[in-house]
Amino acid sequence: METIGVWLGSQVGGVVWAAAVFAAAGVAATSTDDLPLLLTLAASFGLWLCYLLIPDLVSRRLGQGPQHDFAFGRDLGELAAAAAIGVGVQLVVIPLLYWAIGGWFDDDPGQAALDLVDRIERWPDVAFLVFAVVIIAPLAEERMYRGMFLPVVTRRFGLGAGVVLSSLIFAVAHGQLVVVPGLFLFACVLAWLTATTGRLGPAVVAHMAFNATTVVQLVALA
Repeated sequence: METIGVWLGSQVGGVVWAAAVFAAAGVAATSTDDLPLLLTLAASFGLWLCYLLIPDLVSRRLGQGPQHDFAFGRDLGELAAAAAIGVGVQLVVIPLLYWAIGGWFDDDPGQAALDLVDRIERWPDVAFLVFAVVIIAPLAEERMYRGMFLPVVTRRFGLGAGVVLSSLIFAVAHGQLVVVPGLFLFACVLAWLTATTGRLGPAVVAHMAFNATTVVQLVALA
């Protein structure tokens, strides 16, 4: 329950941050679809900041410290393999999954990301998008979901429950039903990497590679 409370607190913190960003920009945002790309991404930083800082505080107080609980690892072969897994999931596994379940949804799972890229107007937009989506988001989300959620649930209910529950919450937290199957499958891969290596680094690198592949594909189509 404490872990759920930490996650909920992060969500609330992210909402408060986004509201403050929109208020400072002088917009009343009920939807981010029509907002500038930089403003949309800036509004997301509060949630990512909570994902980075709150698990860090929990680790210092209740765990073995961030260096141990969120160890990255320095095995270059392991990290390169993780990057290849991230690219492979994005290019092969996810398309096969949605081909198999295509009749379940009317919406395109990639449409929201494509809409985001369509708002790119100049090169700083691209740079900020890469920084936010390829670097900050994976670091933050892995610390919360695989760094904190996975081991806590695993210790209490076992590895299978830890993988499923942490992956399901990760997928649902992205807020779109159509992306839940793909993100759940990807999160299970990330949880498997974390559990088998005993380190968070492979999951972070796989997540970065996954997101980078998405950005490259979408920018090429834009």
